[in-house]
Amino acid sequence: KEGLEVIYKAEFEVDLDGDGDDALKSRNQYVGLRGLFGEILLGKNDSMMKQSQGKADLFSDHNADIKYLWVGENRLKDTLSYKTPKYNNLQFGLTYVAEDDVDGEDALSAAVFYGDKKLKKSKIFASIAFGSDVSGKSKDGAAKGHFDTTRATVSGKLAGVTLALILHNQENI
Repeated sequence: KEGLEVIYKAEFEVDLDGDGDDALKSRNQYVGLRGLFGEILLGKNDSMMKQSQGKADLFSDHNADIKYLWVGENRLKDTLSYKTPKYNNLQFGLTYVAEDDVDGEDALSAAVFYGDKKLKKSKIFASIAFGSDVSGKSKDGAAKGHFDTTRATVSGKLAGVTLALILHNQENI
């Protein structure tokens, strides 16, 4: 594509059964620019670490979701994210997270992606992601703090069956 596009998203979650504290929760909400240089977004968005799972989390939004096992499934506020254009199915992404606390450390989340996460344009999807000093917690609250995280993901289809593997390491700093 040629030219420059202004892009935005304002996504909300509605709690219809009233179990949560808020009936309306904010999700990805950002503004940005897209062009030959890639894409740059400012606002609240999924970190590159979260995006690195692709569609390998087959139980996403269910009780077996990987967010119950590991940190890194973050939708972070106060972010500036950049993704390069795809070149030979390769793409690089970086998320900078400004810390709210004056004495806090800013965080980074970076990833390299290969292929198509939906496996429609490529036979495999693979990624390697790193998070540095990213605030997070597991969904059950067992792990909470600031983490250095590394994740490798690969998924593909074999005889019509999607197979996926995620290797994940997190260290509470």
